[in-house]
Amino acid sequence: MMHFVALVSALVGAGLFAPPARAREQSQPYREPRCPQGGISVLQAYIDADTAGARQSSEAWERSRIDTLTWDPHHDEPAYDGAVIVRGFIIKCLSASPDSAVLEVTWDAVGALSSGEPVEWKRQTLRDSVVLKRLPPGWRLSSRAYNSEQLWFGPFISPATALATATWLGSDDRRKLRALTGESRRQG
Repeated sequence: MMHFVALVSALVGAGLFAPPARAREQSQPYREPRCPQGGISVLQAYIDADTAGARQSSEAWERSRIDTLTWDPHHDEPAYDGAVIVRGFIIKCLSASPDSAVLEVTWDAVGALSSGEPVEWKRQTLRDSVVLKRLPPGWRLSSRAYNSEQLWFGPFISPATALATATWLGSDDRRKLRALTGESRRQG
């Protein structure tokens, strides 16, 4: 037994063996995969265009050029009848390689609207994941990571976009949306 204790002591002293507490101190923290900046930029541009209302009408779609961010510009379409209203989002890299990446978007949703209807107010966190691929013209959104039958999430729009595009909303919904944008003046 004395030889075993001496052996362990010698190994610990040489840094070749660490008891469990010391092993935890030396362990490496988890690191997210290093995501290609080009892929993140494309997803950010798509989300920026979407939250600004690019998929709310054919005219907005054409002005935004949102279709240039996807691998197949005919797979997505403008003029949805509704949208989720979001205050913000976080992009997280789930996996990455030199030519592809899977990114998760976590949305801070406050409600939803459908054409002609009042806002359905419901605070929730929504998540979706997308696959981006490096193609000859550059990074493009390729598909959803876990539901490839439906290409894109959303549409998601900002409170300001909801105010600007949902002209049918009543004064209570408009007041709440203005409060979310920081706008405090009274309008009906």
